[in-house]
Amino acid sequence: MATKDEWVEQEEFDKTADEVLLEKGSDLKKVNANMIATRMGRKKANPTFYRLFDEWKHRRRVQTHLPPFVVQDKHREMLEAVLVAVGTEISAEATHVAGFRTRDLQDDNDSLRGDRNDLLTMVDERDAALKAASRQIDHLEQKLMEARSINTDQASKIEKLEQRIFEIQSTGTSLNDPAVVEKLAELVATAVASTAAKQVLPEATVMASPQPTRTAQTDLVAEGSVDLLSTLSVEKRGALDNAGEGGSTS
Repeated sequence: MATKDEWVEQEEFDKTADEVLLEKGSDLKKVNANMIATRMGRKKANPTFYRLFDEWKHRRRVQTHLPPFVVQDKHREMLEAVLVAVGTEISAEATHVAGFRTRDLQDDNDSLRGDRNDLLTMVDERDAALKAASRQIDHLEQKLMEARSINTDQASKIEKLEQRIFEIQSTGTSLNDPAVVEKLAELVATAVASTAAKQVLPEATVMASPQPTRTAQTDLVAEGSVDLLSTLSVEKRGALDNAGEGGSTS
């Protein structure tokens, strides 16, 4: 069972020790555990008091205990004026420094905002260039499709002319017959004029326009149709020449 000496709490001990310390002029060297034990009604300090004393003394060394600061009335107004003046000067200096710092931060902010705007402008220009390139690619692809369509149409026309010539050959008709040559020239002129119209006129206009008729212009085109007929295969042209020679002999 704990004795009466062991019932002392650190808080109670610290309060009594602070009183003794104040009486000794706040000099820790002048205070010992027996003084505090006597003040608390004990004959002398025991191990419990020494333990409490060591803890209190260690904390007081760290905290640097100072006596209360007392100002006489005749000096109070002067001290207050000095403190107010010092505080005002410090406040003004702090405001001045803060103003400079605020302006510096504002300048930095404006610079960053300018850099941001420049980057946004560069992004917009890049996007515009990409869109323009995309439109150009679409336009070139459309032109390529149109060119392929024209080539396909020309090949179809040549195939039809070849078929017509072979039909003439199969009937034994001579290519020296003026009527046959005129009919063949008319077919060539129609094919060439149709192809030329598709290259010049819009697609909708070409689809809506009637089939071309024989005119002086188409006759001139027909006269130049030898180039188109020259695209026929060598074997087919040889067969046509042979058929023409046979018809003239007969």
